[in-house]
Amino acid sequence: MVAQIGEVSISVRDFRVSYELSPPTHQAGRKGVAERKASHLSGMIETRLLAFAGRAAGFVQAADVQRLLLWHEKQAILRELYREEIRDQINVNEDETRTAFELLNEKALVRQFLVKSQPEAAKLYQRFRQGESFEQIALDVAGSQSEFKRLLTAREFTWGELDENLETAIFGLNRDELSAPIKTRAGYHLVQLLNRKKNVLLTEYGYQERQHYAETIIRRRKEARLAREYARRMMNSLRPRAVSRVLLEFTERAKKAVRVANSETNLPTYLQVHQLNSHLQDMLEQDLVLYNSGTWTVGHVLDLVGQMPPNQRPDLTDARALPLSLSQMVRDEFLVDDGYKQNLHERATVKDEVTKIEDQVMASRMRAALLDTVNVSQADVRDYYERNIEHYKIPEMVRVREIMVRDKVLADSLYRAIKIGSDISGLAKDFSVRKWAVERGGDLGYFTRDAFGEIGKQAIQMEVGGLSPPVPVKVDGYTVGYSVFSVTDRKSEFTPALSSLHEKVARSALAEKKNRVLQSFLSGVRTNYPVSVDESVLAAIKTLDAAVGTGKSIDILKLTRY
Repeated sequence: MVAQIGEVSISVRDFRVSYELSPPTHQAGRKGVAERKASHLSGMIETRLLAFAGRAAGFVQAADVQRLLLWHEKQAILRELYREEIRDQINVNEDETRTAFELLNEKALVRQFLVKSQPEAAKLYQRFRQGESFEQIALDVAGSQSEFKRLLTAREFTWGELDENLETAIFGLNRDELSAPIKTRAGYHLVQLLNRKKNVLLTEYGYQERQHYAETIIRRRKEARLAREYARRMMNSLRPRAVSRVLLEFTERAKKAVRVANSETNLPTYLQVHQLNSHLQDMLEQDLVLYNSGTWTVGHVLDLVGQMPPNQRPDLTDARALPLSLSQMVRDEFLVDDGYKQNLHERATVKDEVTKIEDQVMASRMRAALLDTVNVSQADVRDYYERNIEHYKIPEMVRVREIMVRDKVLADSLYRAIKIGSDISGLAKDFSVRKWAVERGGDLGYFTRDAFGEIGKQAIQMEVGGLSPPVPVKVDGYTVGYSVFSVTDRKSEFTPALSSLHEKVARSALAEKKNRVLQSFLSGVRTNYPVSVDESVLAAIKTLDAAVGTGKSIDILKLTRY
């Protein structure tokens, strides 16, 4: 256990899953790994404290919260059912992983045509069979020079990177052979194998290093095949279908109901269902979905959509896409019913998952109740500005025109030429390798002492009009070029007036005040739920970002072991 909040623990496993799967913040690059881990754990503790307070405040009893938690319970049951019916049925033997390891040591260089329809793909394949080259067909197919170039550009890949059907076909090709059309979700592929390289120096150590990766790819592919077959059997037994007449009327009336006034746009999908209820009262009892053992009415469909989290809701105005969404909803509801019959909702894994979701929801509600009404006065904004005035100061800046070249001898020659009157702007257009500044005649704009490495340090000390002899330009300690530059302007340090920064300062002042309110509240909650952190356990937790930049291998797939 890495932390304890009252009687609730945060395990190392809980922390790692949360930490590794959380999106990085804009501050992440400025912190060391230890600081990032501590900050993340602090956030997890804060969520649990707010969740305790939210439950005590009775937010869990709200009708919309109950609907949301029911939806998440159903999703947890679906995942548990998947684990039981699909994932736990998969076995991968050593022969399979060793074969996969050999394939991982091969590289295939390919190029392809990708088209939408099977007849179009068959036509291109027939042309190739009749003797036309890939280049001839590409020239005919491409709609532009860039498209032609893209078609001719080959890509190298190894096993496990592409669709399984695509890979099977490619590894069965001879050099320069074009595959027959291969169907994937993206369309129909015709792939030409240009080259195939194989590493023949395979070692047992190499196999042990990549065994898990190979096993994971095989397992995922087996799972996908079994899941498709499971879903196919389910859908064949249910045969869900939309009632065309009702569907068309439903979507047409939905379009009118959710159209934003005086515009050509619709309300976003997450707002549609609430708008529709009042416009479809006379349709609520009509059957919208039929399946082999029953029907769903319009009202039932709207109720189910209303239970979904906003970002999961389908577009109720799309007559083409909605039938697929409805079929998936029918499938999931029947799978969930099967899960309830098996008492999967009573399993510890499902309960734990739902509790974590409930924590998030309760914490969000509690945070909103605390902070949504917090605001700042003009006096608060000015006080924040004056306390943080150093943060708003604009440091001294210089403007520079530069020529960067790779060769020191050339840099010296350019420096001497500029000293005797040659135009630095014209020379920059002819010689500079800093591409983004070439069209501007080498103008790098205004920058501070800390920008452009040694250039910034020297430029800030020069007078306007001064010319610097060649300065080495370094990247990671290596000299990659030489810069000759002239200072063309200078701006002194100054502090903008509050009036010009008011909106920015007000946001910062509000964030500070909200944090103060939040921390004060959490201090009170901690009296009922004492918090302790095991710093030694936290320090010992290995995270993926600790290996970034160290040259160590990072196997993200290991997270699936959780």
